[in-house]
Amino acid sequence: MNVKVDVLDPTQAPMGGPKKGKYVVYHGTNDSGAQSLSTHGIDRSTLNNPDEFQVSIDPQQAAHFGADEVAQNGGVLKLVRYKLPEDKFLELYHQGHVTQSAASGSLSFDSFAQDVLNSAFGA
Repeated sequence: MNVKVDVLDPTQAPMGGPKKGKYVVYHGTNDSGAQSLSTHGIDRSTLNNPDEFQVSIDPQQAAHFGADEVAQNGGVLKLVRYKLPEDKFLELYHQGHVTQSAASGSLSFDSFAQDVLNSAFGA
């Protein structure tokens, strides 16, 4: 699968969602978390709930969630950007592996969907 992962400064991130056949989502975290995510993928043992990896198409919303990580653990706020094929995102969404919060609009990737994101690392 052709999943791309990179790290951005929150002020440089455009709105995500569907873009030229890709679906773009962001995860806010501190710089060490961003480094780990962008080089090794998602480590479920570090998540509060291993079956929920929170992302957003809105970089400012992701940055807001990432600010909590910075407040708790220090570091510099960063966004991890995931670009996955739009058809794969829609498949995951329709199968229930990606759900959307009615309250915040954020997206939650279950463990199966996390494995799809981790495919960028050959996992």
